[in-house]
Amino acid sequence: IYGSETGLDKEELIIRASKESGVPLSRIFFLDDNLENLRMAGALGVNVYMAGWGYSLAREKEAARKLGIPAVPLQELKNWVHGLIDACPDRH
Repeated sequence: IYGSETGLDKEELIIRASKESGVPLSRIFFLDDNLENLRMAGALGVNVYMAGWGYSLAREKEAARKLGIPAVPLQELKNWVHGLIDACPDRH
């Protein structure tokens, strides 16, 4: 979800994506490098993950860890995505 390119904030975009796709918020996975975005999405009931790369500082990554938000290192991204796809019950 790219917020800055649309003029909408990520919260609006997440809610819109859920409504338009028919996918409940609880089945959405959100990966971001911004702790405040992760807190917002988590409060919506979305599954959140801290990107282990990008603009986040070490203290934000540590705060995410303390909040129980798992980190996904860049070198694990491909495997992480494939794991999500493989675990999807609606996969054809």
